[in-house]
Amino acid sequence: MTSTDQKNQPLPSTQIVEEVAGMKEVATTELSPLYETIDAEALDTLLQSVTGREVGAFRIQFQYEGYTVAVDSGGGINVNEDGR
Repeated sequence: MTSTDQKNQPLPSTQIVEEVAGMKEVATTELSPLYETIDAEALDTLLQSVTGREVGAFRIQFQYEGYTVAVDSGGGINVNEDGR
């Protein structure tokens, strides 16, 4: 991925909200703010700081709007309905 591609990518926090909204089939504005669950700015900063760098593997997992969200050090975002 080029730096131009990275600049055009939505922030990880935005991707999470859009993914959950899509799964719930609602507008993003109908969801509670992500910052009420996790520090979205810190999450974005962390993931952007490790992009393209060799770092130890990590995974951040949290609950949001009835879904389990998992984000890994490679930038992967997985959203699953709680209990599945």
